[in-house]
Amino acid sequence: MKEVLGDAKPQLEFLPAVGNHDNFEPNQQEFGHGMENNNPYVNRMHDLWNTEHWLSDEESKIFQKYGYYSKPLRFNPKFKVIVLNTNVAYDFNYRLLVNRYDPGGQLKWFE
Repeated sequence: MKEVLGDAKPQLEFLPAVGNHDNFEPNQQEFGHGMENNNPYVNRMHDLWNTEHWLSDEESKIFQKYGYYSKPLRFNPKFKVIVLNTNVAYDFNYRLLVNRYDPGGQLKWFE
């Protein structure tokens, strides 16, 4: 993004989100007990995005847990974008069998 957009970056607001095929191997994100802040796929994305300062410290801290966060819009702070990690709803992610009902506590956080 940085290479393509160059100087336009300060005028743009990036809202990173995790998709179900953003990692290799796909559909392998873990959300079970003890994986908070320890998911290699989320950690890798977190490190890349944090280097670009696309997330504030608080947003980054929440994202690193399991790949979700919320962010006020820079152009109108009354509005907030909520970014969910949709891997928690992907049926072919066999690792979800460990925590089927609220993987990573995302729904509780969202509520």
